[in-house]
Amino acid sequence: MNDFIYADKKLEKIRHKNNIILEKRKAEINKKIPEYRLLSYEIKLKNLELINIMKNGTKEEISLVEKDLANLKNNRKKLLVNKGFPTDYLDKIYSCNICKDEGEINGKICVCKRNIINRIRFKKANMYQAIDTETFENFDFSLFREEKKENEQISPREVIQILFKKFKEYSENFSIKSKSLYISGDVGVGKTYICNSISSEVIKRGYNVVYMTASDLMQQLRANQYDAFNRMVENREKYNLIVQADLLIIDDLGTEYITDQSVANLFNLLNTRIIQKKPIIISTNIGFNEISRVYDERIYSRIKDFEKYKILGDDLRGKK
Repeated sequence: MNDFIYADKKLEKIRHKNNIILEKRKAEINKKIPEYRLLSYEIKLKNLELINIMKNGTKEEISLVEKDLANLKNNRKKLLVNKGFPTDYLDKIYSCNICKDEGEINGKICVCKRNIINRIRFKKANMYQAIDTETFENFDFSLFREEKKENEQISPREVIQILFKKFKEYSENFSIKSKSLYISGDVGVGKTYICNSISSEVIKRGYNVVYMTASDLMQQLRANQYDAFNRMVENREKYNLIVQADLLIIDDLGTEYITDQSVANLFNLLNTRIIQKKPIIISTNIGFNEISRVYDERIYSRIKDFEKYKILGDDLRGKK
């Protein structure tokens, strides 16, 4: 099934689910507050009266009916509040307040639909990570060592508490003008978890995020160049998602198979996004000063202005 059709069907299910919730609320109110139903009927009649009187009535007559209608609606809202319900309890329910769950606004694809498509495509290729479970809310500081070693000025827990605050603020204040980040640290210190947490928070705020391991990214960049003609359109769509995403997160840079071609592909991608002023987050085991040795000066020149952070500590894998 075409991913756009799938996204449309997903949005249709969302609208249907929200309508069911609304109908249940209406039934609940009609049962608990019989007067509400009577007021709703009076409002319906008054609306019909207004439609008829607008055809031939005077301004004064129209104004009088409009005033009566406003009073009825106000009384109905007061009735809800007096019975312990919020005033918007029976308003139309939307999961996306930007496009009202239609998937498009002013002829353009809404971010909610873009995120659905994004999830579909990158889950298919194992490109999307655990953005629903690895979040700032679930972060466990107790996994990080509290004691300092002789060569440490502050403990890994103190470091992550400082960085946690910075990364959370970055996510909560994210915009297309946000800076790019370079997050380094040894294997297993929590870089991937941090990246997933940022991804989750930024997506919640309506932005389009692409999250890929460096290995998957290089495979996709290569496929965009060399795959057979019958996959050209699919690969071009995936490449465009990578280039055009509001935020691109590249996890585990340096663990991929590095060739002259992969370095060139990485440079072109970084260069394209930097020219477009689109933020990038890189997580890696490679210290920043080692980038030019592992890759080359071109890559170093593209990321030298990224904000740089280093996570300290022991390997957390296997800890609970």
